[in-house]
Amino acid sequence: MRISLYSLGQNIVLQNRNKLCLDFTSNMYTIQKRNQSMSRCPSITECLYSQALENSQLCDVTLTFGEHVMGAHWGVLIQCPFFRAMFNSGMKEKQEDKIHISDEFDGGFEILLRYLYTCSATLNLSNVHGVLCAADYFGMNSLMELCEQYLSEVTLTIENCIDIYYIAKRFRLRFYNKLMEYLTENFLQILDFEDNGQYVTSEMMLEVADLMDKTDGSNNGLSQEMRFKYFRQWLNLNVHDRRNTFSSLFLKLHLEDTSHAFFKSLSSDYIQNFKECRDHYYKVSRASMLSAIKHDDTLCDAVLVVAEVYVNKTWSGRPMRCLFGYKIAVNKWALLGTIPNDLDHFCGDKRLIAVNEINNCIYVCGSKQYESTLDNFILSVQKLDIVSKSWSKCNFSVPKRLAVTSVLPDLISIKQIAFVERYFCFVAQMKTIWGTNIDNSIFLFGDSELFENVSLCKTGWSSEIDIKMSVVKNRYIVVLCTIIKQYENVKKGKLIIIDIITKKTKRRKILEQTLHYETDFYDDEEFMFVTKDGVIISKINSTFHKTLNVVNGHCSTVNDTIIPRTVLSVRETDTEEEEDDDDEEYFDFECGNGYNCLTFYNRTSECFSMYDFETKDVSKLPNLPYWIVPGSITHAKIPSYVLKCAIDCTHCLYEMRCTV
Repeated sequence: MRISLYSLGQNIVLQNRNKLCLDFTSNMYTIQKRNQSMSRCPSITECLYSQALENSQLCDVTLTFGEHVMGAHWGVLIQCPFFRAMFNSGMKEKQEDKIHISDEFDGGFEILLRYLYTCSATLNLSNVHGVLCAADYFGMNSLMELCEQYLSEVTLTIENCIDIYYIAKRFRLRFYNKLMEYLTENFLQILDFEDNGQYVTSEMMLEVADLMDKTDGSNNGLSQEMRFKYFRQWLNLNVHDRRNTFSSLFLKLHLEDTSHAFFKSLSSDYIQNFKECRDHYYKVSRASMLSAIKHDDTLCDAVLVVAEVYVNKTWSGRPMRCLFGYKIAVNKWALLGTIPNDLDHFCGDKRLIAVNEINNCIYVCGSKQYESTLDNFILSVQKLDIVSKSWSKCNFSVPKRLAVTSVLPDLISIKQIAFVERYFCFVAQMKTIWGTNIDNSIFLFGDSELFENVSLCKTGWSSEIDIKMSVVKNRYIVVLCTIIKQYENVKKGKLIIIDIITKKTKRRKILEQTLHYETDFYDDEEFMFVTKDGVIISKINSTFHKTLNVVNGHCSTVNDTIIPRTVLSVRETDTEEEEDDDDEEYFDFECGNGYNCLTFYNRTSECFSMYDFETKDVSKLPNLPYWIVPGSITHAKIPSYVLKCAIDCTHCLYEMRCTV
């Protein structure tokens, strides 16, 4: 037992009386009895105590303890249960009137004897442990209570709390819980103070850990990371003797509740040398990984693309076109399937993707201009059944008489595809055999039968058109048509809103704008994405944007920059030498719109970036080492189990090990 010598000047004189008053002076306070005989009692007790100290002939018993020999009075000693039993039993000490006290009570017995005579005791942190030992052995409960009162009123500090802890624990003092709270809250400072750390035993650490567990969920609860810091600091003071206890403490930590950075740091920590700690760490790591890539039927947000994968490294021969999915919550890509060569017969540049959430199918369509038959044109779409992992081909036949009323089209190209409710819809641009644009229409099919056909706009041979499409609330189809008249250097915009339930169509014109060819491309390119309030339309780095209410068709302008220029940045920082090349790098890009977000792919740097409208964050996506087919970037909700990799990625290998 370590007894500190701190606060030697903090003496306290206690008197056991019926009614008490406190007088704080010179770091001492005295408790006295208030009664009419107050002036007479002290003189009698002091007289008897003086006789005992001087071993007067008036004493009827002799006491020896340590090197001290002094007299005493049986009439006073029998206040103590120990001496009362000795007196009444007629033991040898009573017969010889000599009592020898063991040396182990040398430090506290003198104060106990004074207390028997004067009902007062002078206590400090140096002697209170000895006094408690003597009071406990001789059965002086009242003296023990005075010692407990003293200790409970001592101000706890990092210097004295360890000593008080061992005293309170041994004698089960009532303020023990309060003391443990202080130790828990200030543990690091306590360990850092001089040699305190070597007196913090394994038993004490386990008690502190149990108290931490009890405070879980409360305002005073310590985080798992702070607990580890406590345990690790304690281990550093004596690794050899404390490693077993530390391992037990480490196994109690809920590592799954720690931050990613902290958890990752443990992989290179010294604790990996302890088998129990290492096993626990990797067990939690496996469980965390399984949770992160848990495959179930719940729908998750994903980005889908089609990429060309070459079998050999020589980049020769025909590449395989593969469908990849990026699970936003897990930040990884997964191979969803490879489009069979016999189905992927068309050679158009672009590939468009749509997802039917009702029947769990993914549709891939080429944008090639199709040759028509006499009465119809045939749209071939590749369909991937998510459940069976099988591919099939769907054909949609559109009568020419529904497409146009004047000149029969001979060529058709697909601009956008999507699913809304149970309907497959696509925007088609039809041309004559001479290449003249005659009509841009949207078609809705249900069960391969034409459900609705809406003409969007008509353009001349000297005009170019850009078409973007979004589905809102699985009911409204919003199409943004941007018509560029090359010879007039002007740009016109049209908004078409189609309600598939009421079959009503709303049309809104966007003010005509003059094109500035000297400016960067993103000064004129407009992007569209869906929010909970409707649809937002904006240019990159524009000082204003448009909001569209799909219910009433109202379009308003808001003075606010909604899409920052950083969404197109391909570097963390631009150097002075690279600034001149920025425009060239930004030019070749692809974009896909989703709910509250936009995904960009910069072909020059082969980098993906995603902009979140709600958080205003621009995040970098992991790169795919393949060529991304134009037009294929699509946001969708698909079942979580679909994003289980068929390739040997780190995540799925982890899952395979766990299964084994």
